[in-house]
Amino acid sequence: MKKKIQTEDNNKVEKEITDSNLTNLEEQEKRIESVISECEDNFELIEIWLEYLENNVELPCKVIYNGYSRDELKSGTEIILNDFVDSEEHYGVIGAGKFNRQTINFPLCEVEPVTITPKNQALYDYVVWFTNR
Repeated sequence: MKKKIQTEDNNKVEKEITDSNLTNLEEQEKRIESVISECEDNFELIEIWLEYLENNVELPCKVIYNGYSRDELKSGTEIILNDFVDSEEHYGVIGAGKFNRQTINFPLCEVEPVTITPKNQALYDYVVWFTNR
């Protein structure tokens, strides 16, 4: 099915939207809602996400860093996520990983899985939620 959508610059563009894309978005919304449904406090939400990620993401997991460049770590760099180490209200869940044989900590909101699989879908759901909260 093709649907006309309005872009930010008010130009009309045709975009193909497949049933599977819509289904995937609906499924993702349901997964996210199941995690956050009974919580209203932002920090408590981050703690709930931390527990959810610990129980639903198979580690280690290859991720792409999409945050601001710092030292040698540039946007687009692949990192091996090895652990979930902390949660912080402003940055959300903090992960630990390997980059250039060094252990680094980084906010999970700044990464996304290299390939989305059932073993890391929860991580991608978290990133989508955090970005849109």
